[in-house]
Amino acid sequence: IKYVSGSYDDKAGFVLLDEKISEHEARRGSHEGSSRRLFYLALPPSVYPPVCEMIQHFCMNK
Repeated sequence: IKYVSGSYDDKAGFVLLDEKISEHEARRGSHEGSSRRLFYLALPPSVYPPVCEMIQHFCMNK
């Protein structure tokens, strides 16, 4: 289990999150597009929209 901190509305945090997930996928032998990413959002409802947009733009499967 890894923890990556960042702000709800900061692009850099989501880019870092994507890098960490990609590193994990590479270590597990997953090639691009072969794994499915699932995000659990333990967040205040007020930040769901911006967080979901950031995930969509920076962290979804390639």
